[in-house]
Amino acid sequence: MKDEDFSAENEWKNFCIKATRRALEAINTGASAALWWDAYDNFHEHDQRMTYYGLLSNRDHIYTPKKRFYAARQLFRYVRPGAARIQIDGSAPGLTVAAFKDASSLVIVGVKEGAGDTLEISVPDGTTWDLYQTTREVNGLKMATLTPRQGVLSVRLPSESVFTLVGKEAK
Repeated sequence: MKDEDFSAENEWKNFCIKATRRALEAINTGASAALWWDAYDNFHEHDQRMTYYGLLSNRDHIYTPKKRFYAARQLFRYVRPGAARIQIDGSAPGLTVAAFKDASSLVIVGVKEGAGDTLEISVPDGTTWDLYQTTREVNGLKMATLTPRQGVLSVRLPSESVFTLVGKEAK
């Protein structure tokens, strides 16, 4: 079972990349919410076994975040309750994105699998953007604050990344 494969590759490909991509695709096709079913690893009565689908590892009631926690956080932390999904145009092979707006910010969450090193996104003038990433090497870190040039935000990303761009009006 995939949950009993504790390899870094399985964690990254099946629980970080694939799960985040599926959540974004569901939101883009009309889902109004996304959730992660198991917060932590636990015993499932219906399977009569310990399962390892959780965002948190449970080792004798000591809970620690898994890589998938940081990938899921790219969506769940920055897209605030009540935010509205807004249209984002454009596509590239291996790129899945969703965009949201709330009272104080614009948020773009994406999964990059391959594609080019640089994304160019048309954004409103007068904004600054914080880039957060989860990759094989980093866990939900703020990587940069970016300023668009002539309405185009240029973002360099590694070949595989779960990322969030949080835009705010410049002061």
